[in-house]
Amino acid sequence: MTADLRERALEAEMLAEAGEAAAARDLLAGMFRDRSQVLGPDHPDTLWTQEQHACRTVDAGDAAAARELFANLVRDRTRALGTDDPETLRTRGWHAWCTGEAGDTAAARDLFADLLRDRTRVLGPDHPDTLFVQREHAHFTGEAGDVAAAGELYANLARDRGRVLGADDPETFHARYWHAFCTGKAGDVAAARDLFADLLRDRTRVLGPDHPDTLWTQEQHAGRTVDAGDAAAARDLYGNLVRDRARVLGADDPETLRTRDWHAWCTAEAGDAAAASELYADLLRDRTRVLGPDHPDTLHAKHQHAHYTAEAG
Repeated sequence: MTADLRERALEAEMLAEAGEAAAARDLLAGMFRDRSQVLGPDHPDTLWTQEQHACRTVDAGDAAAARELFANLVRDRTRALGTDDPETLRTRGWHAWCTGEAGDTAAARDLFADLLRDRTRVLGPDHPDTLFVQREHAHFTGEAGDVAAAGELYANLARDRGRVLGADDPETFHARYWHAFCTGKAGDVAAARDLFADLLRDRTRVLGPDHPDTLWTQEQHAGRTVDAGDAAAARDLYGNLVRDRARVLGADDPETLRTRDWHAWCTAEAGDAAAASELYADLLRDRTRVLGPDHPDTLHAKHQHAHYTAEAG
């Protein structure tokens, strides 16, 4: 590598570290052209510069352009290194991801399906890179609109992560969360409720009751209980969540106030309009104090208070 190319490589690295992704991208584009001419297109330094150019294009916010750059790099690394080389497989992952980020989630899903097949064959089903691609395949399947299929893929991922990483690993919990979420989105809210109940139990045991992931799972369990038609049980679950969020986040935190709204609503749906009216009166007072009288959330609480006061007679 010439001294000029070394200096430009260092400058591009410094620009990227300073957050100047567009400037780094443009500098690397010139470097890639020059390294291709001086070293040849298959030289490791040329291929590295080609990758850095694509990555800085991602950082600059142009996923569509990055998708094309990574597609070219897949082609070139396949030619220079072979189809099954780890660098070729890794580049295919970037190409698939950029395809999804550029808006073509169905194509990204299919690219990740192909990559999952090849990584499983080359690396084995339990390799971290295989499990990562398995997650991305599930993610873009959901993004492409097939939440039922995504739910099944996340169930498989939860099983595989549980086997490889352990039942209590955060990544296993993450896959279980998305399995439950997609199950609910696909229409089986009772099953989703039960999956979230199981996950809540395990996250509480492993992470503690005050961890953000535990509290979020607690909310999802309550929400799916609403969706399953059991307003009385949901009322009690939201009551517990109000207590826990107030303890962890504070009484005036937006999440605590929002949870109180759900608790009041479920109280009404469970048949106690008078109690709901009182809960909304308290919430209206606190939202007025915290958010001001004209905030949309305050106005919503005001409307709900009036509605359930009238309904209670």
